[in-house]
Amino acid sequence: MAHLYGERVETEELLARAVTGVLLVCCGLLLLWTARAAAHGRLPRNRLAGIRTRATMASDEAWLIGHQAARRLGEWAGGCFVAAGAVAAMPGSPWVFVGAALLATVVAIALVLRAGVVASKAAHAHHRTTPDAQPSGRRDT
Repeated sequence: MAHLYGERVETEELLARAVTGVLLVCCGLLLLWTARAAAHGRLPRNRLAGIRTRATMASDEAWLIGHQAARRLGEWAGGCFVAAGAVAAMPGSPWVFVGAALLATVVAIALVLRAGVVASKAAHAHHRTTPDAQPSGRRDT
């Protein structure tokens, strides 16, 4: 039995909160870094990290344009995870922590999906204004 802010808490609960909190914060920071690095050209087009749609993967320029358009959404998604991780250190019912973690995860997933749509639309708009950059490699006639 341990104490957290004057309340008696099981050691297993403290360990679960700590591990989950650290994982959520790390995921959030990784999302924040990825969103910023890709939008500033420090994360090149690749098959592992970033928004990888047909449109954004068509060229390096489309990759950058798409990530610049979706940067804020990626940052907000990362912020959701960091905030949920911070809730792990707060006193209160474990259900509050679980609820915050689940809510943050659902909101972050929605933001990431929206970021993919925004990035793809921006990359497609680039393709329409630059015929040589069509994702299919063909020019519109």
